[in-house]
Amino acid sequence: MQTVSALSDATNTDIGAFRAKGGKITMTHGLADEIVSTNSSTDYYNGLIQHFGRGKMDAFVRFSLSCASI
Repeated sequence: MQTVSALSDATNTDIGAFRAKGGKITMTHGLADEIVSTNSSTDYYNGLIQHFGRGKMDAFVRFSLSCASI
């Protein structure tokens, strides 16, 4: 499990090159997702804030948690 996580987990918040090229990110995570914890997405988002600072990060990243309604 740790080997697969090392290959698939998004943990690197150094996305400055992406930002410098005008990249934008819309992150959304479903609250009903049973496989990937919402904590993982929230931790990554908070890591981006720590890396870039709130002001810079707000200019190119949007993050929301969502729930599906039927």
